[in-house]
Amino acid sequence: MYFNGLLLGLSLLLFIPAKVKAEPTFTASPTTCVTLQQGRDCHATVQFRWQLSQDSPVCLYLEQQQLHCWQQQQQVEFEYRFVETSSRSFYLKQGETILASHRLEVSWVQTSQRSRHWRRF
Repeated sequence: MYFNGLLLGLSLLLFIPAKVKAEPTFTASPTTCVTLQQGRDCHATVQFRWQLSQDSPVCLYLEQQQLHCWQQQQQVEFEYRFVETSSRSFYLKQGETILASHRLEVSWVQTSQRSRHWRRF
């Protein structure tokens, strides 16, 4: 008897809609920016795309710097011109809550240390 009641209760729970906050679909590319030498600016156009489960006000940040905000939009495509000498993180936030993040790694082909060669003429 107890077992039948438990099964009935569990089966009813399966049909009650739960309010689950869906994770946003978030993509960003590229993931790496390559420059010729260490310490030089790395230039890249970063393309962001995301989709939320409902219209929400969100902002995109580069570290602590707010880049752009959108009000009541569910799907966004955004391009950002990245010019930095080191790796940085981007954050998609709703208020103070981080919904998604992306790390853009800066790498280089040559190190900045140059050896000085003396030439004789």
